Amino acid sequence: MIYKPILVVVIAGSLFSHVLSQNADITVTLDSTYQTIQGFGGFGAKKVWWDSPPYYDQGYLNQVIDTLGCTFIRTQIYWDAEPSNDNADPLVTDWSKFKFDANTDNGKQFTFIRDLGLKGARLLATVWTPPIWMKGLAEFHGTLWDNPVRRRPSDAELNANCAWCGGASGCQQVGGWLKPEYYEEFAEYLVAYVKKVKEQTGVDVWGINIQNEPYFANPFESCVVIPEEYADILKTVGERFAAEGITAKLFGPEHMGEVSWGVNNEYIKEILEDETVKPYLSFYAVHSYVDGVAPDYGSAIGWTALYDKIVETHGKELWMTETSDFDKQGFDLAFNMARSLYLGLRFGRISGWVYWAMADYVIKNNKLTPLGRAFQQYYRFLLPGTMMVKTESTDNDLLVVAGKKDDIVVIIVINNSGQDKSVNLQGTGIPSEFNLFRTSATENFRQLPTSVTNDILLKANSISTFCNGDLPTRQESLSSSPIEVFPNPVLQQLFIRNAKGYTLSLLNLQGHCLKTQTLSDPEQQIDISGMGAGLYFVNLQGSAHRLTRKLIIMKNQ
Repeated sequence: MIYKPILVVVIAGSLFSHVLSQNADITVTLDSTYQTIQGFGGFGAKKVWWDSPPYYDQGYLNQVIDTLGCTFIRTQIYWDAEPSNDNADPLVTDWSKFKFDANTDNGKQFTFIRDLGLKGARLLATVWTPPIWMKGLAEFHGTLWDNPVRRRPSDAELNANCAWCGGASGCQQVGGWLKPEYYEEFAEYLVAYVKKVKEQTGVDVWGINIQNEPYFANPFESCVVIPEEYADILKTVGERFAAEGITAKLFGPEHMGEVSWGVNNEYIKEILEDETVKPYLSFYAVHSYVDGVAPDYGSAIGWTALYDKIVETHGKELWMTETSDFDKQGFDLAFNMARSLYLGLRFGRISGWVYWAMADYVIKNNKLTPLGRAFQQYYRFLLPGTMMVKTESTDNDLLVVAGKKDDIVVIIVINNSGQDKSVNLQGTGIPSEFNLFRTSATENFRQLPTSVTNDILLKANSISTFCNGDLPTRQESLSSSPIEVFPNPVLQQLFIRNAKGYTLSLLNLQGHCLKTQTLSDPEQQIDISGMGAGLYFVNLQGSAHRLTRKLIIMKNQ
């Protein structure tokens, strides 16, 4: 497929109509680049796993992947695959004691995961609670803050608040902490999950978080993992994954995207400021809620602070992996989320965005909702591997982001006013005419006639996408995935994905080339078992692109 240059513009508006004002100028600077987009997605199948089957159908899959354009699907790793300790040795797995059959909450997902994999989607899996036999539940408080209370809630609290068990006495899925003596057993549990998913579905789990919203004893399946514990568990799991040759990326901590409490500062300190832990976290993920319940649409100040602390200071990608707003519906929800995504992209320089439950909110009765259509304006055009670029607007109501990949140029703008706007697009290399797609209160991803760069009319309270080529298909999106080098740290086998035809060179710190190889497969395995432990550089040279990555090779125990 030969890509045609594509330019995308997304726009949104406010509550009051006025007379059309003088044209605003939007300037795109293609040679000033920021973050690389990994992709977008959402959580879950068509039905929850504790409901009755079928949990999804082909129509749902087609809408999620082909129409909406999801790259990532997030799911839950359930606690009950190991009802009791399989044995006393976490390095020896007794598979007869694990339960992943079709009637378990993990096993029920396997056909869905398989079919997602066949469509090229990637799986993000998060732990809500570890197996309950690994947890401590006695009442005591954490040492860093008065909140959270690291305990099993009382029966009275469960009766009033437990969303998971309906107030059942003795609920052990809620709250508590992972006992340090079971960190290695927990790592074994995740190894078992990854291996069983691969065995049953053929899918490699792309990313895992060891604990959902670790600061909270949420009134559903939950476990409190304070920052120093999170770092220790992350390192334990990362070392085990490397020893097993597991390529799943570890991400997290999926705490709220806050900066005022200082909690993120503690997670950042324990994870990213410790050089023995930092390499195991592939990217830093937050949830866009104020307090774990109320939705937070983000702010320039908040996202900028997170960008400074995580991306700028520590060189880690920043993602948003859960948000929702159950109080809003229809286009009000869609418009708010379009602005929320803009804020994350522009000020947080996020590389990934994953909404909460897609079923009934993004997709209902196998049709995209207004929220789905708003996300479609982003998901279908900001393909994996897109590099975000600098944008400016002479009108503060036009909130602009833009990106490029190969011949594709994407511009996303939000018209945050209630009046129609007329704009001019400018910048070196910007194409001269575009196709237009628009979502508003009365339009659902409507394709409009071709437009030129001057005097473009932007409807009030709308989201508009301009592209100077055909709408990219799902297969085009897959073929443009970014190059991946994993796992890192690595023990014996290194994998290079999406670099077929590139020449790989492995260099030591003195710049001496120790290994060179032309990559012939979409996912190439590289044997590094003869290399000594230490820091190296991986250089990948293609016909028009060069990539260099640091690589940590671990000592073979």
